[in-house]
Amino acid sequence: MAEAVRENEKAVMSEEDKKTIDACMDRFMISDVVATLKELRSDDGTSIRHADIDQRVTTATTNKISLLNNFTLIDLKFKTKDRHEMLSFRTFFNAYIDRKTEATKNQDMKDYMLVFDFISADEKEETAYRTTMFDPIMCFMEEINNDYVLHILFETNKLDFYVEKYDAMELKAMIEYAQVQAEEEGKKFTSSSSELDEDENAENDDPYYIDNM
Repeated sequence: MAEAVRENEKAVMSEEDKKTIDACMDRFMISDVVATLKELRSDDGTSIRHADIDQRVTTATTNKISLLNNFTLIDLKFKTKDRHEMLSFRTFFNAYIDRKTEATKNQDMKDYMLVFDFISADEKEETAYRTTMFDPIMCFMEEINNDYVLHILFETNKLDFYVEKYDAMELKAMIEYAQVQAEEEGKKFTSSSSELDEDENAENDDPYYIDNM
Protein backbone atom coordinates (compact mmCIF):
# COMPACT_ATOMS: atom_id res chain seq x y z
CA MET A 1 0.00 0.00 0.00
CA ALA A 2 2.76 2.44 0.81
CA GLU A 3 4.38 1.59 -2.51
CA ALA A 4 1.24 2.69 -4.26
CA VAL A 5 1.19 5.96 -2.33
CA ARG A 6 4.80 6.90 -2.97
CA GLU A 7 4.68 5.99 -6.66
CA ASN A 8 1.19 7.21 -7.33
CA GLU A 9 2.06 8.38 -10.80
CA LYS A 10 2.98 4.83 -11.82
CA ALA A 11 1.35 2.39 -9.48
CA VAL A 12 -2.13 0.94 -9.90
CA MET A 13 -3.65 0.23 -6.51
CA SER A 14 -6.15 -2.53 -5.95
CA GLU A 15 -9.61 -1.55 -4.74
CA GLU A 16 -8.84 -3.21 -1.41
CA ASP A 17 -5.71 -1.06 -0.98
CA LYS A 18 -7.65 2.08 -1.85
CA LYS A 19 -10.31 1.24 0.74
CA THR A 20 -7.66 0.57 3.39
CA ILE A 21 -5.87 3.86 2.74
CA ASP A 22 -9.12 5.84 2.65
CA ALA A 23 -10.34 4.26 5.88
CA CYS A 24 -7.09 5.01 7.72
CA MET A 25 -6.88 8.56 6.35
CA ASP A 26 -10.50 9.26 7.34
CA ARG A 27 -9.71 8.32 10.95
CA PHE A 28 -6.23 9.81 11.13
CA MET A 29 -7.24 13.10 12.70
CA ILE A 30 -8.67 11.46 15.85
CA SER A 31 -6.21 8.56 16.11
CA ASP A 32 -4.29 7.75 19.27
CA VAL A 33 -0.54 8.08 18.81
CA VAL A 34 1.95 5.42 19.90
CA ALA A 35 5.68 6.07 19.39
CA THR A 36 8.03 3.15 20.02
CA LEU A 37 11.82 3.22 20.14
CA LYS A 38 13.34 -0.07 19.01
CA GLU A 39 16.90 -1.31 19.23
CA LEU A 40 18.22 -3.52 16.43
CA ARG A 41 21.32 -5.54 17.26
CA SER A 42 23.45 -7.96 15.26
CA ASP A 43 26.00 -10.10 17.09
CA ASP A 44 27.21 -12.07 14.07
CA GLY A 45 26.80 -9.51 11.31
CA THR A 46 23.94 -11.40 9.66
CA SER A 47 20.95 -12.10 11.92
CA ILE A 48 19.22 -9.13 13.55
CA ARG A 49 17.46 -9.10 16.89
CA HIS A 50 15.23 -6.25 17.93
CA ALA A 51 13.55 -5.13 21.13
CA ASP A 52 11.24 -2.31 22.20
CA ILE A 53 13.18 -0.17 24.67
CA ASP A 54 10.90 2.83 25.26
CA GLN A 55 7.49 4.15 24.29
CA ARG A 56 5.30 7.26 24.31
CA VAL A 57 1.50 7.32 23.97
CA THR A 58 -0.99 10.16 23.72
CA THR A 59 -4.74 10.31 23.19
CA ALA A 60 -4.72 14.12 23.45
CA THR A 61 -3.72 15.19 19.93
CA THR A 62 -5.49 16.32 16.82
CA ASN A 63 -3.53 14.93 13.88
CA LYS A 64 -2.97 15.96 10.28
CA ILE A 65 -1.21 14.05 7.50
CA SER A 66 0.09 15.63 4.28
CA LEU A 67 1.46 13.47 1.46
CA LEU A 68 4.17 15.36 -0.42
CA ASN A 69 5.37 12.78 -2.98
CA ASN A 70 8.71 11.70 -1.49
CA PHE A 71 7.91 13.04 1.98
CA THR A 72 5.06 12.79 4.45
CA LEU A 73 4.43 15.59 6.96
CA ILE A 74 2.65 14.77 10.20
CA ASP A 75 1.30 17.49 12.48
CA LEU A 76 0.37 16.72 16.09
CA LYS A 77 -1.62 19.49 17.72
CA PHE A 78 -1.50 19.59 21.53
CA LYS A 79 -3.69 21.85 23.64
CA THR A 80 -1.91 24.20 26.03
CA LYS A 81 -2.75 21.97 29.01
CA ASP A 82 -0.98 19.04 27.31
CA ARG A 83 2.34 20.88 26.99
CA HIS A 84 4.23 18.25 28.98
CA GLU A 85 3.08 15.52 26.57
CA MET A 86 4.29 17.55 23.60
CA LEU A 87 7.67 18.04 25.28
CA SER A 88 7.88 14.33 26.03
CA PHE A 89 7.36 13.43 22.36
CA ARG A 90 9.87 16.04 21.19
CA THR A 91 12.47 14.82 23.67
CA PHE A 92 11.76 11.24 22.59
CA PHE A 93 12.68 12.16 19.01
CA ASN A 94 15.87 13.84 20.20
CA ALA A 95 16.83 10.72 22.17
CA TYR A 96 16.33 8.61 19.04
CA ILE A 97 18.60 10.93 17.02
CA ASP A 98 21.25 10.89 19.74
CA ARG A 99 21.24 7.08 19.95
CA LYS A 100 21.52 6.65 16.18
CA THR A 101 24.32 9.19 15.99
CA GLU A 102 26.26 7.52 18.80
CA ALA A 103 25.84 4.05 17.26
CA THR A 104 27.01 5.31 13.87
CA LYS A 105 29.97 7.19 15.32
CA ASN A 106 31.12 4.15 17.30
CA GLN A 107 30.37 1.76 14.42
CA ASP A 108 28.38 -0.39 16.84
CA MET A 109 26.69 -3.57 15.69
CA LYS A 110 23.34 -2.04 16.51
CA ASP A 111 20.89 0.54 15.24
CA TYR A 112 17.71 2.24 16.36
CA MET A 113 14.27 2.66 14.82
CA LEU A 114 11.52 5.05 15.91
CA VAL A 115 8.06 3.84 14.89
CA PHE A 116 4.88 5.94 15.00
CA ASP A 117 1.51 4.17 14.98
CA PHE A 118 -1.67 6.19 14.58
CA ILE A 119 -4.49 3.94 15.76
CA SER A 120 -8.24 4.44 15.62
CA ALA A 121 -10.38 1.58 16.89
CA ASP A 122 -13.96 0.68 16.04
CA GLU A 123 -14.96 -1.13 19.24
CA LYS A 124 -18.25 -2.40 17.85
CA GLU A 125 -16.57 -4.13 14.91
CA GLU A 126 -13.34 -4.82 16.88
CA THR A 127 -11.39 -3.35 13.97
CA ALA A 128 -8.32 -1.12 14.27
CA TYR A 129 -7.31 1.35 11.56
CA ARG A 130 -3.54 1.87 11.81
CA THR A 131 -1.24 4.24 9.94
CA THR A 132 2.41 3.37 10.56
CA MET A 133 5.59 5.25 9.71
CA PHE A 134 9.12 4.96 10.99
CA ASP A 135 12.44 6.78 11.26
CA PRO A 136 11.39 10.45 11.15
CA ILE A 137 14.05 12.75 9.75
CA MET A 138 12.93 16.02 11.34
CA CYS A 139 10.81 17.18 14.27
CA PHE A 140 10.18 20.75 15.38
CA MET A 141 7.66 22.59 17.50
CA GLU A 142 5.52 25.60 16.64
CA GLU A 143 3.22 27.56 18.89
CA ILE A 144 -0.05 28.43 17.14
CA ASN A 145 -2.95 30.24 18.80
CA ASN A 146 -1.71 29.23 22.25
CA ASP A 147 -1.56 25.55 21.30
CA TYR A 148 1.54 23.54 20.44
CA VAL A 149 2.10 21.74 17.15
CA LEU A 150 4.80 19.18 16.51
CA HIS A 151 5.72 18.92 12.83
CA ILE A 152 7.32 15.54 12.06
CA LEU A 153 8.76 14.72 8.63
CA PHE A 154 9.08 11.19 7.21
CA GLU A 155 10.08 9.70 3.91
CA THR A 156 6.94 8.43 2.19
CA ASN A 157 8.54 5.06 1.47
CA LYS A 158 8.41 4.50 5.25
CA LEU A 159 4.62 4.82 5.43
CA ASP A 160 1.96 2.12 5.39
CA PHE A 161 -1.69 1.52 6.24
CA TYR A 162 -3.43 -1.43 7.90
CA VAL A 163 -6.94 -2.51 8.83
CA GLU A 164 -6.78 -5.22 11.48
CA LYS A 165 -8.97 -7.18 13.85
CA TYR A 166 -8.06 -6.73 17.50
CA ASP A 167 -8.98 -7.72 21.03
CA ALA A 168 -10.73 -4.65 22.46
CA MET A 169 -9.74 -5.31 26.08
CA GLU A 170 -6.13 -6.06 25.18
CA LEU A 171 -5.75 -2.91 23.08
CA LYS A 172 -7.38 -0.73 25.75
CA ALA A 173 -5.11 -2.14 28.46
CA MET A 174 -2.00 -1.63 26.30
CA ILE A 175 -2.82 2.01 25.55
CA GLU A 176 -3.76 2.81 29.16
CA TYR A 177 -0.57 1.23 30.52
CA ALA A 178 1.65 3.02 28.01
CA GLN A 179 -0.16 6.30 28.64
CA VAL A 180 0.49 6.10 32.40
CA GLN A 181 4.18 5.57 31.67
CA ALA A 182 4.18 8.50 29.24
CA GLU A 183 2.48 10.78 31.77
CA GLU A 184 5.08 9.91 34.41
CA GLU A 185 7.86 10.62 31.92
CA GLY A 186 6.18 13.84 30.79
CA LYS A 187 6.26 15.29 34.31
CA LYS A 188 9.99 15.83 33.81
CA PHE A 189 9.32 18.41 31.11
CA THR A 190 6.89 20.83 32.78
CA SER A 191 9.48 23.52 33.59
CA SER A 192 9.76 26.73 31.61
CA SER A 193 11.50 26.61 28.23
CA SER A 194 12.91 29.69 26.48
CA GLU A 195 11.95 28.19 23.13
CA LEU A 196 8.31 28.00 24.18
CA ASP A 197 7.98 31.09 26.35
CA GLU A 198 8.03 33.70 23.63
CA ASP A 199 6.76 37.26 23.91
CA GLU A 200 3.24 36.93 25.26
CA ASN A 201 2.27 40.16 23.51
CA ALA A 202 3.15 38.83 20.07
CA GLU A 203 0.02 38.11 18.08
CA ASN A 204 -0.35 35.00 15.98
CA ASP A 205 -3.15 35.16 13.42
CA ASP A 206 -2.09 32.02 11.58
CA PRO A 207 -5.38 30.26 10.61
CA TYR A 208 -3.65 26.95 9.90
CA TYR A 209 -5.57 25.29 12.73
CA ILE A 210 -9.10 26.08 13.73
CA ASP A 211 -10.77 25.11 16.98
CA ASN A 212 -12.85 22.29 15.54
CA MET A 213 -10.07 20.68 13.52
